[in-house]
Amino acid sequence: MPAYVDRGFPLGRDCAVASSAGLTQWVRKEIILENTNTRQRGQGQGRDKPQDGKEEIVIKIKRVSKTVKGGKRFSFTALVAVGDRKGNVGFGKGNANEVPFAVEKAVKDAKKNMVKVQMKDTTLPHRVWGKYGATEVIIRPACRGTGIIAGASVRAILELAGVKDILAKVMGSTNPTNVVKATVNALMSIRTYQERKLLLKNVPAGREHSEN
Repeated sequence: MPAYVDRGFPLGRDCAVASSAGLTQWVRKEIILENTNTRQRGQGQGRDKPQDGKEEIVIKIKRVSKTVKGGKRFSFTALVAVGDRKGNVGFGKGNANEVPFAVEKAVKDAKKNMVKVQMKDTTLPHRVWGKYGATEVIIRPACRGTGIIAGASVRAILELAGVKDILAKVMGSTNPTNVVKATVNALMSIRTYQERKLLLKNVPAGREHSEN
């Protein structure tokens, strides 16, 4: 079990006074601390860099309460992004009574839902747009040296996909789950020049000018 399970952060019912933002920040700090200790012991690179080459980023930790006959039961939902920084990225959600187990479930779910992202050097081939629910995400290519100009949720997906220079804008709902799904939908809509040419070749003659 990871070393950050029992380091004093209030779990269970005591967590009612802790905010979701504070909980997420605490988990990230504890994961970093555990990775540092693991490297010092010489047992590998730590939890966020497994031996299979895929890295993980905890995007959001949310505490969920359920009212039952005896009172309230608390559980945790984790939203995690996983990628190899070589064009493969995915996300997953996990629910458990403790934070480490929720993160572990989310990582397993993310590895089952990996997608391939078409890239051009350090950016994307063209502008893409994605939508999920009330969230819309616009992603535009950028020149070398720009960096990742995006919010936390979009940044996690693009960073683990291997994108280094990009501009992104979120419109509508900023729910992290919706933002991540809209970002993945946008990345899946990328088409290379050859794919685009093949699609246009299958369009009936005159169809592309039918609106004029």
